[in-house]
Amino acid sequence: MHIHRNEDEHLLVLEGTAHIALGDKTFDAAASTAIFLPRNIPHAWGNASNSPLRILGVCTPGGVEEGLRVIARGGMSTSWLSPRNSVFRLSVHC
Repeated sequence: MHIHRNEDEHLLVLEGTAHIALGDKTFDAAASTAIFLPRNIPHAWGNASNSPLRILGVCTPGGVEEGLRVIARGGMSTSWLSPRNSVFRLSVHC
């Protein structure tokens, strides 16, 4: 799990089902579901299946995208993506 101190995160599931952890709650979000992840609340998201998952993510205000570039280059652990188990996968294209 991770926390954004300055940004709210908005997700739209385009394909597949995302597993979401928000605070002490976890839930699945199917395609066409919009999710609001407010700043200062621990959260994570990932794909707990072998099916493709495509998510559109917007953080406001901007600036957090540099952290995604670091993750995409393998410069940061993604272990926070596993609130359910260890099968979560992350693919970030910046």
